Amino acid sequence: MSQSVSTVEQLYQALLKTRTADPRSMRDREQELQAILRENGVLLKLQTIAITPSLDINVRQLAIIQAKNLVTTQWRSKIKNPEADQAIMRTNILQMVGEPDDIIAHNNETMAARVARIDYPRIWPNLLTQLVEIIGAHAGSITSPTLNESSLRLKRALRLMNVILKEFGTMRSPLGTKVNTQAVAETHNFISNLAQQMSKHVESTLNPGNVGDPAMLYAIEISHLSWKCWSKVVLWVWNKQKTQEEEQAFNNFFAFTINQLQGLWSFRTALAEALYLKQIPASDVTIKTLELITRRVKAFGKGFRRMQQTGIVRFVTLPGCSQLVLYYWDRVMEATNALPEYTADSPHAVYPVQLLVQCLAIFKDSLAQWSPSRKASGTQLDPNNETLPLEFVTNAVSMLITRLLPLKAADLKKWEDDPEDWVNTEEKDNEAWEYDLRACSERVLVTLAHQYPDYITPLLQQLFVTVVLVPPTDLNGILSREAVYCALGRCSARLRDAVSYEQWLPILDSESQEINPQYRIVKRRIAWLIGRWHYEKPGPAATSKIWEILRRLLTDPSAGTDSVVRFTAAAAVKDCVDTLDFNLELFEPFLGDFVRALMTLVHQSDTTENKRRVVDSLTVVLKRSKQKVAPFLPEILGPFPAMWTEADNDYLLKGSLIHLISVAVESSAEHSNQLLPLAIPLIKESLSPLAKAQLEGDGLILWATALKEAVSLSTATSPNLVELLPQAIHMLENDLDVLGHVTWILESYYILDADSILQLCAPQLFTAYAAALKQAVNTNQKDLLESIALLIQLSSSSLSWAGPMHTSGLFAQIVKHLTDGRGSSIVLVEDLSVFSRMLLQDPTVFDQLVVETAKTKAISVEEQYDKLLDQWWRQFDSIAEPHLRKLSAMGLANLATIGRPEVVKRLSNEIANTWLDVLGEMKEALSEDTEHYSSHLHMYWSQNGGEPPESFMRDSFESLEESRRKTLWQKDPVQTVKLTSFIDEKLKAIGAAIGPEAFQKEFMEKADPAVIKQLKEALSQ
Repeated sequence: MSQSVSTVEQLYQALLKTRTADPRSMRDREQELQAILRENGVLLKLQTIAITPSLDINVRQLAIIQAKNLVTTQWRSKIKNPEADQAIMRTNILQMVGEPDDIIAHNNETMAARVARIDYPRIWPNLLTQLVEIIGAHAGSITSPTLNESSLRLKRALRLMNVILKEFGTMRSPLGTKVNTQAVAETHNFISNLAQQMSKHVESTLNPGNVGDPAMLYAIEISHLSWKCWSKVVLWVWNKQKTQEEEQAFNNFFAFTINQLQGLWSFRTALAEALYLKQIPASDVTIKTLELITRRVKAFGKGFRRMQQTGIVRFVTLPGCSQLVLYYWDRVMEATNALPEYTADSPHAVYPVQLLVQCLAIFKDSLAQWSPSRKASGTQLDPNNETLPLEFVTNAVSMLITRLLPLKAADLKKWEDDPEDWVNTEEKDNEAWEYDLRACSERVLVTLAHQYPDYITPLLQQLFVTVVLVPPTDLNGILSREAVYCALGRCSARLRDAVSYEQWLPILDSESQEINPQYRIVKRRIAWLIGRWHYEKPGPAATSKIWEILRRLLTDPSAGTDSVVRFTAAAAVKDCVDTLDFNLELFEPFLGDFVRALMTLVHQSDTTENKRRVVDSLTVVLKRSKQKVAPFLPEILGPFPAMWTEADNDYLLKGSLIHLISVAVESSAEHSNQLLPLAIPLIKESLSPLAKAQLEGDGLILWATALKEAVSLSTATSPNLVELLPQAIHMLENDLDVLGHVTWILESYYILDADSILQLCAPQLFTAYAAALKQAVNTNQKDLLESIALLIQLSSSSLSWAGPMHTSGLFAQIVKHLTDGRGSSIVLVEDLSVFSRMLLQDPTVFDQLVVETAKTKAISVEEQYDKLLDQWWRQFDSIAEPHLRKLSAMGLANLATIGRPEVVKRLSNEIANTWLDVLGEMKEALSEDTEHYSSHLHMYWSQNGGEPPESFMRDSFESLEESRRKTLWQKDPVQTVKLTSFIDEKLKAIGAAIGPEAFQKEFMEKADPAVIKQLKEALSQ
């Protein structure tokens, strides 16, 4: 246990040394400091250093940062931080509201919030009331013409309250409800009055003449902080069921905030315009004032957005909400009618992009309240609201398409300066709408089209006729055309029947051949539009003309295109291919060109994001093309090594490349052997220690796919799949995390050539199985036992597995697992399946293994058999699968043929009852195939029409392994041999093994006559 041994002075010196030590000794100094920080009572010492103004400011800052970082883990510990220390620290936290240094003050606020989360209200009940007293005592400083200590204390105290209330707001538990309820009760009346008082003071004194006055800047900041505290309290009330009094208080807050928003927005716009036109001096204080007002206006909008997102139904019914939403929309209209330079992504702009995006978002999310369909159905959120008139909607859409959707000069410059970065940004449109004006405008347009289809569809149809059918003559025309294409693409789901795709396609084809360098703007949008139009469901099937256009956009080397067009075309190819109505026959003539072009584009790309995007497109092309891709595999094999080398340590890209080869192997099927020289090194590298953490999963998928699509395990060439077998055995024995994947991989090896696998590595393989079974969870144990049973079933001779299974201890381990009977029944029945497979192949070998196991345990063979058969009978009823129940019955029948007394004595009871149970459940009949002169076993008990269950197929559907597994299933004696015939045959063999007299005595005389009768009746059918 750490002991409090260091003094405040020693801690101070340790902190000082970390700031002044030579870099070569920094590590030792840091270790010395960390040793002290682990001592008891260190929090108070750190705070003591931080609040002592005479000490070095840098050390004080470091001390409070360390205290803030440690308080979460140490505050609750009475050993690390005794109650006496805690009491002193709580007092010091409030005393620090007069701290002049911002770093110390802000870290103190964070630490205070973390302490308050733990201590309020149980241990620190007067926290908020003390803060209210401090704020009230210094509230008058807002009217002071000069800033003083009282001004600082008011600012710090309000910041502290805001941070604490924000922390309380994150508490979602029942305790959090209690904490927030008390916090609201203690602060609401005071803080609401204060916020209104401060805001009214600013409203009455703020004018263009005093925006450069520090006292005015301070007053705005105090007003802002007090409103933020008020909003924290009110917005917590918003999320719960309110009393009538709380409802009125909230409505007052909402109305007050709307009034503040309108006044400050107007003042801010005028101030920013005056600064832009240099009508007033741009002093530091004036700029800070503009920034603070911008933050204030943004905070208002943030509050409204939170109300929308957490309770849209309540939000739209608030008094004045409709006027608020339309006010925000008017600000957007105002910005689009102003000089283009007035709009910029800066807090100093006349119309900051962030504020306009906020306006559009609030407008977008409120549109449903004016929906004509909701009005007609009576489901409108606020019945008092009318629907938006046609003229308003028309003007809104026109403004969006003509003012906000067209690319601006800044966009074109970014495109020119860094095309790949521009593409990456554009591809993030699902996120960009929250901060990008153009992306948000697109979302608004889509929402309008959804809520007002009867208005929007004819309007867009008219745009198609007037704009699309008339070629552009200059850059502005090109930009307008691109914006219209954007609108048509975004609203494609609404335009299926309104726009003639056949009429449009020749125009797109002609435009894709333009050589004007400026036309690349439209070409890029054409590629995006085609992808969008076909990916949206339902959509028209891609025709040969579509593939011609995309091939041209992807491969055209002329000055009329660039990398942005090619990257967009690559994405469009993916969207058109990855559809339900994809026509491979139409696509096949273009397949080779697309494979070559996409591989070239991957190589040409400079950024990881674009490389991965193109690789993903190529992957989808290969997946949908299936075996048609086989002739073009050399196009992938050639440049791939260079692409892999260039990826270096970019494991996301390497993962995509491995997935590409996996899909290529899967698609090429029996031709996949061409890819093995590439696939096997990739598998080896993905499983190497350096790459294992990032690429193991992708490598295992490639390995499994290569095996499923392999024709054989030929070792005539190198590298080959057999080279990977030692790695699989090693992972089986040592890597529990991927045990399921490795088990299935090994099954694929067995299905390809089980005898060769046993000949190569049977001892190592069974040793690995024994180790894995000891550690694996139930699900993996079941898979392991199923794979062992499969291996035995596939082997041509028991000699290949019997000896290694004994020497490895695997057989004895399975016997022990079953006879102990402590595992899950799901696993124990798989033990029976393994034994049944052994018995079907060679009951004599099974008997020898039991005998040897009894010797190793120093027990008699009789005792070993008794334990084994006792559990067999107990677990038989746990077998749920019909084919496994039949397998078990067949295994017992074969076991009895060896004539062991320990087995034969159970023939008249457990074994016979097992046969009767299975025969009673399963009706089978042999049907004659007169055409082929053969017999076919018809199994009335079989499920899925005799098809193998999914658990047996191991995700091998649509692969070469699928047919191998189905053949194995169909040739299984369980599926081909009639059980009654099998039992009848084995009864004769038992009689021959033990003699007629012994058979009569042990079976016919001991068995219940009813059992004999039932068995005879069953065997006669």
